Amino acid sequence: MTADPLNDRGTVIWHDHCDAPNTTGCSELENIIQAPASINLVQPAIAVDKTGDAFSKLGDEIDYAVTLSNNSSADTPPLNCTAATRWQG
Repeated sequence: MTADPLNDRGTVIWHDHCDAPNTTGCSELENIIQAPASINLVQPAIAVDKTGDAFSKLGDEIDYAVTLSNNSSADTPPLNCTAATRWQG
């Protein structure tokens, strides 16, 4: 399992080149910068549960209940979720 927060190190390497116009007294250099980096790993999760009448026959009205549950980790930003259904018979 990955640690949370995920700690890493970022490295940037660039070269100064002396082939630019009007460059005098230049020596080519390699520059390296390293910096720590950390990112919070969130675990978004939504559970969907649908229940309905156990039995029906043609022409019966059927009732369904759809439940959405936010099972995300506590540090997950708020989730905006809308359940929309369209049933046609």
